[in-house]
Amino acid sequence: MVGLVNQARSGARTCGTTAYPAVPALAMNDLLVRSAREHSQDMATNGYFSHTGLDGSEPWDRMTSVGYTWSAAGENIAAGQTTAQQVVTAWLTSPGHCSNIMSGSFTEIGVGHAYSATARYGHYWTQNFGRR
Repeated sequence: MVGLVNQARSGARTCGTTAYPAVPALAMNDLLVRSAREHSQDMATNGYFSHTGLDGSEPWDRMTSVGYTWSAAGENIAAGQTTAQQVVTAWLTSPGHCSNIMSGSFTEIGVGHAYSATARYGHYWTQNFGRR
């Protein structure tokens, strides 16, 4: 998924009505991976879909709780898609998600995916974006 995101960032793109220039590739960050994986797993285990965790946490709260010190933070979530390509394609057609992907404010990324056969959507995906 990170490769697909960085491929999208490598060229100019319009997200909704906002034009974005090409921006540098995002670097993988282990702490952002951890917060993204934990959120995807929580959604899959507990059968919900939201940026707000069941404990009331917001994306930046979860990033901070794993030790990531950020100056900019963002999150994309998706549910139901079975492949990373399907998820990235959907995000790039959504103005808000696309804006996160194309934002030059972010320099790092972490991605999480979880699956539960008993959860409503089955597959749950989280992207955490940050800049220190």
